[in-house]
Amino acid sequence: MGTNFIEGKRTELLAQCIEKDKEISKDPEFANAFNKLWQSIILDMIEGADTFFANFIVELRRELDYDLQEPMCTIPQYNYFRLVINPIYLLECTIREIQALLKHEVYHILSLHHYRSQVLLKNYSKLAVNLAMDISVNQYIINLPNWANTIEKVSLSYNVNLQENQALELYTHQIQEALNRKIQNVVIGEEIETDNLSSLEVGESHHTWMDENLVLDEEHLKEIVDKLLENINNVSRPDSVSRIVEDSRAKPKLSWQKLLIRSFGTTPWKKKKTITRRDRRMPDRLDLRGTITHYISEVIVAIDISGSMTEKEIDDILTEIKALVRNYNSKITVLECDDELRRIYSLQAGKPIKKRPKASGKTKFSPVFEYIRKRNLYKATLIYFTDGLGEEIIDQSIVHYKTIWVITTSENKLSLKNPPGHVINLGSRKKNNEEMLPLDLLKSELKEIRSEWAK
Repeated sequence: MGTNFIEGKRTELLAQCIEKDKEISKDPEFANAFNKLWQSIILDMIEGADTFFANFIVELRRELDYDLQEPMCTIPQYNYFRLVINPIYLLECTIREIQALLKHEVYHILSLHHYRSQVLLKNYSKLAVNLAMDISVNQYIINLPNWANTIEKVSLSYNVNLQENQALELYTHQIQEALNRKIQNVVIGEEIETDNLSSLEVGESHHTWMDENLVLDEEHLKEIVDKLLENINNVSRPDSVSRIVEDSRAKPKLSWQKLLIRSFGTTPWKKKKTITRRDRRMPDRLDLRGTITHYISEVIVAIDISGSMTEKEIDDILTEIKALVRNYNSKITVLECDDELRRIYSLQAGKPIKKRPKASGKTKFSPVFEYIRKRNLYKATLIYFTDGLGEEIIDQSIVHYKTIWVITTSENKLSLKNPPGHVINLGSRKKNNEEMLPLDLLKSELKEIRSEWAK
């Protein structure tokens, strides 16, 4: 059965939709004909180059919804995914476009966008998140409908320079900044050809999974996706799929929740209402709930950006920082240092890790400790990622004992004599003559944040 034959059947069903309009949803013969067409579309993908995507789609629970405001969408449930389709909208697309949209939904699932979008919506607009999700997956797909969002279209429409192979969170951050500039232009009276102020407030797609107020757990969602992948384990995966799955499955080697719980100190974070305590101002009012204050200590992350740091070590550091932020719901200060402090910035949910400066000298630990001393950050917990090759002695006046040294090589050696704090090994191999690469490899960014310890 060739593509032209399937395309002819699609055209026939589209004509029926136009003729019967809303009454088409009550026609059982149309539903049967659409199901046969669907099977032909999937079979065409299996016989072609999209075998993986076709097998993945078969594992989803398909249903028709004529009220859906988009051609199709996927919705996570307790232990499976629903693939919801509106035949009226979908039949307006060609067969190749329908197959492209199916791949689009598979990439959303594999990238854990259902969960990551909920995290991003806490800090960004729905439009920014929607556009970012679309362009992050559409760059792998051809034959998309002409209305689909692509990197080129979004870059042109919002006057922003978006690059390929970037993380969802970085795309969201860049697009939001562009949207903010457009809003400012509206405020000062300039005309905007592509959008008006109201259109900047809401997105155009993914309404269904966003509007259902789903409460998703990242690990549980990964389990569902892993089960889907296991069911089609005998099917070869495209390189883009393998890359996405590997990136989303990168696991830290350290238990940051256990390490940092010892350091939670005297910095108040938030208050929570409780029935176990009375209100302090009116203790006689038993109907008023009291409050419990959660305390945490400030965290400073120092990254060794000297020339001796390899690509593998940078990737390992990135994985650990992601895990750190997932388990520590607070702003984290990052210090980039070689023989001096090169840059200082804060990390928060959805904010990108900045690229490493081009220049990188030898390793010195003392600038980081001097920074802490000058700002009287004696209560802060310092996490220092380094290969361990640096000074042997630092001035005792700047020593910070609340320090966790994370050594990125298997030697587990730190050049410092009697180092303050605890030394932990992260590396899984020895140093070799591997080419040293700059920290601009650290171009990804934080994707999500969860505060499990505060439950």
